Amino acid sequence: MIGPIQPIIRGRSLETHLS
Repeated sequence: MIGPIQPIIRGRSLETHLS
């Protein structure tokens, strides 16, 4: 659960900051 969730949250967090 943490494996697939961690990268998804990090990816979205980075996208939000870049956006």
